[in-house]
Amino acid sequence: MISKIKKISFIFVLMLMLALGILNLSVKSFATIGDSGVVVNEGEDIETTLLNGIKLHEQSLGFYEDGDKNKYNVLTTQYLEMPVGDANTKIVSWSYRESDAWRKMGVSEIAKNFEENNPGWIVVGGTNNDFFAINSSGEMDYNAMENGELIKPRNDVTYSLWRGILGFDDNNNLIEGAPTLTSYYNIHVYHDNSMSTETGTLQSSCINPETTNSSGVRVAAPVSEVGITVLTKDVIGMYDLTGYQVVVGKYDITRRGYSTGSEFNIYVKGEIVEKRDGTTSEYPEDYRTIDDRTVSVKEFYLVAKDGSLDSLEIGDYVKIQKDYTGDFENVNNAVSYYWKILENGIELFRGIGDATTRSELSKQYASGDFSYITAHKARCLFGVKADGSYIMAVIDGTSSTGTTLSEAATYMKELGCVDAWNFDGGGSATLIARGENGSFETINTPSDSGGTSERLVGNAILMAVRDPGFESSLRYSTATTVTLTKKTTSDIFSQMENIKINIDGRTIDVENDLETVVIEDLLPGQKYYATITYTYEGVEYSAIMSVETKEYKSGIGFTPTSDGFIVKVDSTDSVLRTIGVSIKVDNEIYTMNEVSELTIRGLLLNTIYDIEYSYVVKNINTNRTYTVEVPTQKLTTLSYQTPVIDYFEEYSFKNNTLKIKYSYKDTEGLLTDAYVLVNGVRDNNLNVFAKLGLLTLKDLELGLFKYTYQLVLEYDTPTYIPKKVYSEILVYGEDVDCSHEFDNDCDTTCNLCDYTRVTEHHYKDATCTDPATCTVCGATQGSALGHNYSEATCTNPATCTVCGATQGSALGHNYSEATKDAPATCTICGATTGEKLKGCSGCKKSTIAQVILSTSILASALLIFRKRK
Repeated sequence: MISKIKKISFIFVLMLMLALGILNLSVKSFATIGDSGVVVNEGEDIETTLLNGIKLHEQSLGFYEDGDKNKYNVLTTQYLEMPVGDANTKIVSWSYRESDAWRKMGVSEIAKNFEENNPGWIVVGGTNNDFFAINSSGEMDYNAMENGELIKPRNDVTYSLWRGILGFDDNNNLIEGAPTLTSYYNIHVYHDNSMSTETGTLQSSCINPETTNSSGVRVAAPVSEVGITVLTKDVIGMYDLTGYQVVVGKYDITRRGYSTGSEFNIYVKGEIVEKRDGTTSEYPEDYRTIDDRTVSVKEFYLVAKDGSLDSLEIGDYVKIQKDYTGDFENVNNAVSYYWKILENGIELFRGIGDATTRSELSKQYASGDFSYITAHKARCLFGVKADGSYIMAVIDGTSSTGTTLSEAATYMKELGCVDAWNFDGGGSATLIARGENGSFETINTPSDSGGTSERLVGNAILMAVRDPGFESSLRYSTATTVTLTKKTTSDIFSQMENIKINIDGRTIDVENDLETVVIEDLLPGQKYYATITYTYEGVEYSAIMSVETKEYKSGIGFTPTSDGFIVKVDSTDSVLRTIGVSIKVDNEIYTMNEVSELTIRGLLLNTIYDIEYSYVVKNINTNRTYTVEVPTQKLTTLSYQTPVIDYFEEYSFKNNTLKIKYSYKDTEGLLTDAYVLVNGVRDNNLNVFAKLGLLTLKDLELGLFKYTYQLVLEYDTPTYIPKKVYSEILVYGEDVDCSHEFDNDCDTTCNLCDYTRVTEHHYKDATCTDPATCTVCGATQGSALGHNYSEATCTNPATCTVCGATQGSALGHNYSEATKDAPATCTICGATTGEKLKGCSGCKKSTIAQVILSTSILASALLIFRKRK
């Protein structure tokens, strides 16, 4: 018995060791990019928030080919993420609405066409979808429900991992499978072409009846005397409709689509334009000759002999289609996929890089095109996250380069998806998003035409939101206001009622007929999200749009001197004012309160100083103030001593004779000219070439004239940029004839007379974002310096070394796993988080292993107990 217990103990110890080893090799549950080791971060994830909380992500990623560490490709990826639970946001399927034929178009054009045909909705983004007849009509391969229109009712799809349908109801709930359809066509009747209210439903007994004659030729078959027969432009011959009631419709859309073999399915919608008796030989026509003119009539017929059509009236609008049944009954949008790649968090093709695994998988999925799984292509993907959010993603490549579906599945899993499907890839793979100006941008690089254009495709899957009915442009914003203008592209917007705009914690009631709304008292340089609600025909809608204020220019400028800086504050905005500045230079604090100029002296020549400053901004309308902290700047004093005017002042004035004494220095011999302006004009009779002197001005008539005197020194800098130094202006007498008015200190011509004066712009130095700008009149000189960004670190984004502006985001720490010797440590900068491992706690061993260990110890204790006994 003791021997048996020893064996049991030994087995438990072995099990414990085996369990520990297995746990070290267990597969992680992926949560973020990089967890699997198959996908690697190669660039910053750039996130942009679009309308109604939909987000766009763009990032470069590295892919190891199915885990093979010797095969590595860097590819660009993009995806849209749509949150759930908002009735004003929905997934829609759409194909271009040519009236009587399938038509291929780029995804952007398909999105525009959806908006044209669905006023009140706008597209935020989307991708291509189904495979399609790429070399002919553009008709999609499989079942397609588009915003309630079953435009392609093919129902031979057998639900499987490789081919099925994704359906979405009005609440954006996802239904997956093979839809069942009615075996007949329904005639849905509406008041108008908005198809908002269905007034009745009729059932068709037959569509375009035909038969085969004795020669094997397809010909028109007799029309049934029971029920309603639908005849479209695709009939193959004349019908005898004598004794039948014929309801003539003019179609807006008609489609004939292949099903299987030689079978066809149809879809028609249009307005009833005539009710009449049938004739002996007729069929619906597209065109008819009337008075020698060819006229488009776009006819379809509803034909009955038993009174089935009596309820229809001229002006009614009808939609003729098969309808979903069963689980898909409430689906309004549906698309086809080609291979499911992720199911309940499990990658269905993981390991295809291994020959044995690949062989087993090829047998498991033999019913589908397995080569499409293993091929390297640009990929177009759709996924759903655990919280119900939807993902539309594209991985760039071509028809022969990119990822396998195994790698694509790993990527979708690391985005947080629990289920994911593949759409048409290769050159078709396209992702679009709505730009801030309302136009669509192709976000990825489709491989057709060298990436310069979108491939023409059969259909698209789109994220659409309620149109807010307003638009806004930064062009019409100020630092404190945004302007919203009501759209005029649809009658919906002129009929909006109960309009409210919620922004910055405020709710603004808008008059129904108001075309422009100006929202005031906002902060400068901010992006705000405005929620707009309104009712249209008694139904309340809601949409979110972004608006943005312009940056506030503080007006603070630093001009270097030989021993410091001249700081000026200019007014740049009609509402905001810079009312106080605090400056720290060389550990000294300088303040400016309600003053426009400050001179900082006592610094060293040609020396770089760290300038730290903040300023207070006041909204003069609301008295609201806020403080702005400016990142540290490095400014350099001049590398040379500029000429300096010691004084230019009155020495004496008597008997109409004025004597002015002056003195200036030119330490480095930069001076090129010195002169005096009299009434703004150079007076060459006044010689000031000597650096120290006395000027005498006689016979002044102060009762009749006004006299102004100013000393000017012109000099060349070591960089050969000519500059000037001005003294204070001495003023005597009164200007009797003209008071001289100028637009600003830079203006040279009097607005009241022909008097002109000599003046110059007061440029503040160029910055990273602005050229040298005159602080008086706003004139510019040269160009902005441009940012000089340092490399991003784990904790800081790329930062401009000149002005402190940032670009992108910090890299984030890349922590290794904690060990007994060290906590989790960043492999980039060495930062640590958490603590070292203590014993086995936190070492990721399974609870099962702990149970085995406990059991082993118990067995050993029993053995010792029995020995003693």
